[in-house]
Amino acid sequence: MDSFYTIVLFVALAMLLIILIGLGMMLQSQNNSIAFPLYATQCPDGWALDGSNCTVPLVDHPNFPYNPEEKNRAEMMVDLSNIVYTGSSKLYTISGKNLNFNPIGTTCQKRLWTNDYSVSWDGVSNYNKC
Repeated sequence: MDSFYTIVLFVALAMLLIILIGLGMMLQSQNNSIAFPLYATQCPDGWALDGSNCTVPLVDHPNFPYNPEEKNRAEMMVDLSNIVYTGSSKLYTISGKNLNFNPIGTTCQKRLWTNDYSVSWDGVSNYNKC
């Protein structure tokens, strides 16, 4: 009788292990088609929203756009008119110290811009579908 119980126990454990592996694989792949994060804020982190425009913070703000290839921070600050992506449509337009992001600009374009100019933007700079 002992060998019967041992065989049943090993078969049950093997089935449990197979079921748990299958369940784990299903859970791991269930969200592969969903973009993360689900939503993005309208402006980069720390930038004020003024109507539909994003107000660029002061130069000493940690999230001010700059070129990280330069040597010191004073030289890194960029002129806002130099950071406009061109093409079939501009990523944003400039009005004084405000940026108005184009609604037809894709999240991937915005992500490229945030990476190029070291701007942190929750929901854009960490977007996973580009």
